[in-house]
Amino acid sequence: QVSFRVADTLGVPREPDQEERLKILRANSQFTVSVAPPNALQGLFLARYRMDNPGHTFAAESDLTSSASYKTPEDGSGCAEYIAASMRLQDPIKPYVLLQLRNTHIQIQNCFLSSRQGLALGEALASNRIATSLDASGNGFGDDGCVASKPGEMGVLDAIKHSDSLTTVRLDRVRLNRKSAVLFKSLLEKTVTLTSLSLANNFIGDIGGELIGKALYHGADTVSNGGSIRILNLANNGMGNRAAAALAAYINCAPNNLQDFDLAYNHIREEGAGALFEALATNSSVTSFSIGWNGLGVAGGVAMGQMLGQNEKLTQLDCNNCRMTSECAAALAAGLSANSTIQTMLLE
Repeated sequence: QVSFRVADTLGVPREPDQEERLKILRANSQFTVSVAPPNALQGLFLARYRMDNPGHTFAAESDLTSSASYKTPEDGSGCAEYIAASMRLQDPIKPYVLLQLRNTHIQIQNCFLSSRQGLALGEALASNRIATSLDASGNGFGDDGCVASKPGEMGVLDAIKHSDSLTTVRLDRVRLNRKSAVLFKSLLEKTVTLTSLSLANNFIGDIGGELIGKALYHGADTVSNGGSIRILNLANNGMGNRAAAALAAYINCAPNNLQDFDLAYNHIREEGAGALFEALATNSSVTSFSIGWNGLGVAGGVAMGQMLGQNEKLTQLDCNNCRMTSECAAALAAGLSANSTIQTMLLE
């Protein structure tokens, strides 16, 4: 017994009299546990076969089995892998996840997905060749759903590392901690297609931010020509001066392709701000930078003014609520008078 919703999501053809049968089932409140039509759930059978034969690759139809039940063609969506992983993890199959896996833009934000669902999604994404963007924000994956801890499992971040198609990833508010940050070195080394990464509103922390900064530096300096990341959002992650120093080294790395950088709502103070602004002074790629709601203080404000006087690329700067006083005014005024590129500056 399987839900018709799962069958419909898989694109299973319905029998001629099925609509009438569905009406009867709905009237009897049996819709969600009704028996699927014969030969309809080939995708589920294939998933079951894959669960029983992990790591098996199918070079031809004859590799599956002689049974007609396994003649489902590969569609590059990862649906079968998702079903197999959900069954193995004894977690409910989510029809809306199946539906989204067949889109080029996967949008499964705020769907109450757990860490086990993160592992199931990871296995699907590792085989997905369709999607170019993923937004899974607002789910409870945690580190256990993003980074696999057992052999044979695949977390969301593990899968992104192996993806050749994803260019945009949003994992805001998914309860990432420092453990997940460790994976970023290998992720950014192997991922050459990822151009936009958002990890806002997590719990990565100062040490985790430092690890990410070093991974970005390594990716830009030694792996590829300036790195693939163009847009990076690390807002509200509890990052401090250690993270700021590592990220400043990354910004200072040449060549560098980063264009939009958000570090708002962190714990960066004067020392960290000084390192960031010193790096931005000579950076020739970043056009938008947000550091609002960090306690930059007087020294940070002065460093910002000096940066503005030298930078020739920045067009947008958000420095709202940064605890800068009137003592910074002269430095900021001097910097702005010498700057010819800034178009928008938020300073409240």
